[in-house]
Amino acid sequence: MKYIFVATVKQLNEYFPYYNEVREVLSRKNYLLLDDWLSKVNLIDYTLSDIDRRKEFFYDEYLQNLKTADLVICDISVNSRTVQYQISMALFAGKRTICMRKTDGAAIPFLLTCIKDPNLD
Repeated sequence: MKYIFVATVKQLNEYFPYYNEVREVLSRKNYLLLDDWLSKVNLIDYTLSDIDRRKEFFYDEYLQNLKTADLVICDISVNSRTVQYQISMALFAGKRTICMRKTDGAAIPFLLTCIKDPNLD
């Protein structure tokens, strides 16, 4: 099964170990990660100017991977309109979408409370 992992770069240093754990579990179950963008991000040198330069590239790459993905896994622990948009795109494409979040009492993003889609877990 092929999957995409979606998360924001906000607080990436904090969440990176958890993301790796998720990827390792899925890898042991023979899931194929289509784009390992987390490994491409330099955690020290990632600046807003880098994000601005890469926006179009990330968008195009996400759309290409979405076409062949069986599953989209999203972290919604940190509020991000970009992640919410990617979730909407995945659901519109008919992809099974699993959202996960840190259970620290953070609210589920409002957009996700409004979506009634059988592909959203």
